[in-house]
Amino acid sequence: MLDGVELEEACEQMCSNQSDKKPSLAIIDLGLVTFEEGRRRQQQLIEDCRSGRGDEGLLFCEHFSIVTSGTRSRREGVGLAGKLLENAGIEMVEVDRGGRLTWHGPGQIVVYPVISLKKRGFGVRDFVTAGLDAFKNVVKKFGVEADSNLEDAGVWIVSSFGERLKIASVGLKIEQGYSNHGFSFNCDCDLSVYKLFSPCGFSGEVITSLSAELRKLGKGVPDKVELKRLVASELMRSLS
Repeated sequence: MLDGVELEEACEQMCSNQSDKKPSLAIIDLGLVTFEEGRRRQQQLIEDCRSGRGDEGLLFCEHFSIVTSGTRSRREGVGLAGKLLENAGIEMVEVDRGGRLTWHGPGQIVVYPVISLKKRGFGVRDFVTAGLDAFKNVVKKFGVEADSNLEDAGVWIVSSFGERLKIASVGLKIEQGYSNHGFSFNCDCDLSVYKLFSPCGFSGEVITSLSAELRKLGKGVPDKVELKRLVASELMRSLS
């Protein structure tokens, strides 16, 4: 696991060719943690920023397998998904972000940004676009064509077989000017869980991962540490 200092130093080095400005976001890698711990740490950082005790930042983590249900899912219902997930031993929890059902688990990089939109001059749509563009740029570095889409709330790729597949997602809540919840990026995770429910309202068949797409191209799976550094570097460029 990279600690915050090591990951931030790596990002500064990677950004140095692009700008002389020192990155102004704290970066913390929590490693593999429960969903509750990740949310607790983000909420604490938000409170610290509001009170002037802390700095804006990016919390990186992976979660143990869990499905979260946004406000839209609660309005529309989850159908048979609840029972199927229960039978598979996967917990489903309600959260206060918008959107529908989504999965988090090992092999998926989750980034919880704590950003003051006002300080950085972002509107909500601009902020979401900037975040998604960062993940799009990471995917493209591996030779996989990708585009970001606000309407479908994520980053989509066109596979080697011509399929349009989702590789990264966003679920946010803006609370008193600060971003809450965040982005998820499927790196090298078990995609079979998506067959148990409709992720973000789509068929589970449209969800992919970076490793799955690279294998189709005969390429190896990227190193997770290097991948985190790339994600952090692109987010620094987009959000700083």
